[in-house]
Amino acid sequence: MDIFLYCLIFLLIILLILILAMSNYYKNVLNFYNSDMKHKIIEVTQNMFEIMGKDIPADERFENLNNSLINKLDIDYSSILLYDGTTYEVKASNVEDEYKGILADIASDNNFKGNISKNNSKYITVPQNQTLLYKSAIERNIRSALFIPIYYNNKYIGFWLVESKKVQAYEKFIDEYIESMRKNLSIFIEDTEFHNTLELARNEDEQTTFYNNIYLYSNTRKIISKYDNSVMVLIGLVGLPEVNESYSRDTGNILLAKFANITRETLPKESICIRYSGKKFIVILPNKTAQAVQPQIEKLLSKYKGIYEYVDDKQVNVDTQILIHTFRKQSNIEKEVQKLDKYMDGMKARNTIKII
Repeated sequence: MDIFLYCLIFLLIILLILILAMSNYYKNVLNFYNSDMKHKIIEVTQNMFEIMGKDIPADERFENLNNSLINKLDIDYSSILLYDGTTYEVKASNVEDEYKGILADIASDNNFKGNISKNNSKYITVPQNQTLLYKSAIERNIRSALFIPIYYNNKYIGFWLVESKKVQAYEKFIDEYIESMRKNLSIFIEDTEFHNTLELARNEDEQTTFYNNIYLYSNTRKIISKYDNSVMVLIGLVGLPEVNESYSRDTGNILLAKFANITRETLPKESICIRYSGKKFIVILPNKTAQAVQPQIEKLLSKYKGIYEYVDDKQVNVDTQILIHTFRKQSNIEKEVQKLDKYMDGMKARNTIKII
């Protein structure tokens, strides 16, 4: 009996030692994850403020930040969406392109919508071999998701969505780190949107919403420097000043807006449209040649010929002149513009396209 009692006590002691050892092990693991995550959060925050200090467009800021979040925090999928009070806009995401358009729907999913009004983050996961059930989660095999509403001065401005195909992928994102990231993200978003507003106000022509010459000689130079060849298209609205004088400036402005809209709608979305002067547009098409874009410009000219406005039952239209020019990234953009402008001033043909 005594031997049995001694053995039982011995086993209990061994069991207690194992429990304490396991407890210390998991405590050390938790401390490691916490210290490791704290270090990563500090790195991301430093990188965030470095991005805020760069003179780059708002969209590029968001992409840089999202890449930093993905790489430094070991995130599978990261999406930042902003809310303007009516609609959501995806500012950055590494989700597959076919699913980006429905990311906004996640905000209205029952799993998350209550967290927006409560201003609380929400983390959900599932057992192995199952997926989450919100829109697109099944198709993408998402098994862990962290939904983080973002507020600035008590105003809801969007959300950050972190996703993974792994089960229990983001347990290490403990509350204090999430709150730290939420605060930093709100500051980053507010600062970036403020600078974006200033940038647009400085670079945008009010009548056409095209960029102006400040953008042409600053930001455009940075964009085209990435490619060996790009195309410059100079478009002249030949009779626009005469329309302003003979009819009214309102009539001229209506025609101007129609030309601008057709240009924007017809040419590729990567085109950079600029109001170069009162009656001239410049369109930059990066990574293109004149021969490659000629069919698109011919289509544009065909649409230009159908633009008119009625004044007292009289049809008023404007003729156009179009020059297409390939230039290299080493070219001086100011000289290229001057060369085209001078050539167009000597042109007599109208409603034509010329490659020079």
